[in-house]
Amino acid sequence: MELRRANDSRRNRFSDVKAQSLKKNEADGAYWSPTEIQESTDWKAVTIAGIVTFLSVVQQMLATFSQWPYMHTIDPEATSRFYGITTSASRFGHAIFTVVFALWAYKHQTTKTPLVFGRLIAFLSCCLYLSVELLTVRRRYLMLLCSFLLGTASSSLTILRAYFAAVSTTQDRTKAYSVFAVANMLPILVVPVCQMIFATMRYPGFVLIEKFLKFHIYSGPIWIATVINFAAIVIIHYGLEDVKSTKTSNEMDNSLNLGNIMDLISRVVSLDFSWPLIILCWSERMLISLNIVTLNTISAPFVMIAYGYDGQQTVHIFSLCMGAIGVLAIIVSVAFIFFKFGNIISPRWTFLIAVSMTVTLYVFTYPYETISQKMQPYNKTLGTGCDTQQYSWCDTAYGPLSIVFLTTLSITLGFVATLASIALNTIYSKTLGDIDQNIMQGAIVLADDISYILGPLYAASLFTSKGLDTLWLANGLLTACGLVCWLAFFPRIKNFK
Repeated sequence: MELRRANDSRRNRFSDVKAQSLKKNEADGAYWSPTEIQESTDWKAVTIAGIVTFLSVVQQMLATFSQWPYMHTIDPEATSRFYGITTSASRFGHAIFTVVFALWAYKHQTTKTPLVFGRLIAFLSCCLYLSVELLTVRRRYLMLLCSFLLGTASSSLTILRAYFAAVSTTQDRTKAYSVFAVANMLPILVVPVCQMIFATMRYPGFVLIEKFLKFHIYSGPIWIATVINFAAIVIIHYGLEDVKSTKTSNEMDNSLNLGNIMDLISRVVSLDFSWPLIILCWSERMLISLNIVTLNTISAPFVMIAYGYDGQQTVHIFSLCMGAIGVLAIIVSVAFIFFKFGNIISPRWTFLIAVSMTVTLYVFTYPYETISQKMQPYNKTLGTGCDTQQYSWCDTAYGPLSIVFLTTLSITLGFVATLASIALNTIYSKTLGDIDQNIMQGAIVLADDISYILGPLYAASLFTSKGLDTLWLANGLLTACGLVCWLAFFPRIKNFK
């Protein structure tokens, strides 16, 4: 009853916020109105938007899948620390231009134009990627630019979230977003298959244009990505329909007024939220993302250093791992969507289990000297093994067995991370209560972006300077602290079943 009264009070206060915003806008000559109600779901639009999402995500993943092996092959001076900077640049571009594309789509009431522009940026990135070997030195910097452009291009897809809502009714909203979720998930299975097609095409492969274009294990997927990108542009141009709004451009300008936005934010902050729980959710979200970013950033460099895998072996192994990750993620999602797993086990327990498993996995894969192996000696010809000029710990460090590390990687990214994300999203949404959650959901996305921007820099720097053991110890302790904080709030979270 106390929880219900709190939610009622919060909902009423949020209504007051909207009412006061209405009065303020009326005084300024602009009228606030809720989003136009869709009378019936446009399933054709939902399907086309899903196809565009799927093709764009496939293009993005193909362009970044073998980035580290390729960078290390064509520019031996590229270090894992630089690779971390490259990963951060991609996320930084995504975070900044997400706002730009959102404002563009909102102010001009168009979805097609920003999406096409985003695909054109992706095309430019692919062209630069394919011609990177035109440079004779410092090729890694051009790949850094490509990564930034890819992150910028992918940010245009965020406006499709609003598009799915605009073309569907409230009753069909869950089904519409399920299409969006599936479109983001299927590429995890498709991309490894595409990558495996070129697994036997060793670098430098076939020379198409002397000293310019080559076709090999690293560039082959980029050619596919380029073709897919053009297909997406055609579908957007001829298949996607903009959703017309009854608002005028003057009303758009007024609603984007900085004073109105700051006024709304200040009123939201004053709402009767359980702020300690909200801050807990933000912190746990950042922790989940940090663990994901760490694995994504150092895994490829580590297997080449510790196990002596060359670029081709690394691509092959990670294709298999990504396939396993995709299968596990889909199993978890299906369990929640179709078998109502969330009704069987409370999300607070689900998240507790996921975080506990993460701590256990760090302990299990820690490079104990008695059950681990030494780093492989450096092979300058292949660029494999541990280079003492880049890593001072080569002669003293150990690494877990490859089967242990790669299995743990797949379980963590496919099963544990998916489980934790679903549970935390559920808890966070219920903590906010029955209000318009747009601003507060944006806040947790911002927390997520902070981890994705700073996380690669942290992980790559600590790995380069101290090695896997120190990085694992630091992340394990941070995750354990997150577990303790969750347990401390466990009784209060009980209300949000």
